[in-house]
Amino acid sequence: MKKLAISALGFVFVCLLTLPPALGQQPQDDELNVNGSTSSGSNIFTAPGVNAAGYNQTTGLGTLTVTVSGSSCSTCNVDLWLFTPVATPFQNEYGATTGSVSSGQSWQIDVPDNDPSGNRTGNIISNTDLNTLDNTNHVTGNTSNYLNDCGANTSGGTVDSTCNDLVSMAIGFTFGSPGSGNQEVLTFTASLTGCVSGSICLEDIHPPDGNNPNGGGILFFSATETSGPICTGPSCGPPPPTVPEPSTWLTLGTSLVGLFGFRKRFR
Repeated sequence: MKKLAISALGFVFVCLLTLPPALGQQPQDDELNVNGSTSSGSNIFTAPGVNAAGYNQTTGLGTLTVTVSGSSCSTCNVDLWLFTPVATPFQNEYGATTGSVSSGQSWQIDVPDNDPSGNRTGNIISNTDLNTLDNTNHVTGNTSNYLNDCGANTSGGTVDSTCNDLVSMAIGFTFGSPGSGNQEVLTFTASLTGCVSGSICLEDIHPPDGNNPNGGGILFFSATETSGPICTGPSCGPPPPTVPEPSTWLTLGTSLVGLFGFRKRFR
């Protein structure tokens, strides 16, 4: 009976290690900086200007938008950092980029600041908080780290910049005040299927290894920026209620009095 229980536990462990990409994306973490105010975890959902209805924090996938309106800041910034491993083992991934940055846009690919692997020391979270992303891919790979034995992980080893590692990604925007009646909308998208056009696209790649014979997949992270008048049309939701002018109140009052008199006369 004991041998059977041990075998069952071993089978469960193997199954967990071989989860497909969409299910194997743990641990997941994120951090948002809007004009110097940072939030993470569930606090992102209640940050000012954030619409996270299309963003799933469990998987780290979906679309998150941040709207900055009016003259709330003179020099504004929005930065989002994501740590969403594509597959297990988490440390056997590397980064890549496609496309180019737009004006005022910045990015960074790096290990998280508290990376336990020992190969690198990252500063991507602190740079997200300071709006100082360095436009550099610090985990270019591709030397397998499947057994977590690449570079400094080996006894007496040295740091090897070609080692795969943990990969996290961040994109930021810096822009002037939208001004009265205007807004800036930043849209961040994390997907397993491809990039959003019109933006630099950051990629977290899990290559084939002993746990993923066909490769673990790719996480695509991109972001776009749009600006214009504050949206109040039907596509933006109901417009704010208007206050009736004095003449409107007078007309409404006269109508009610007439209706009351008619009802009384009819009775």
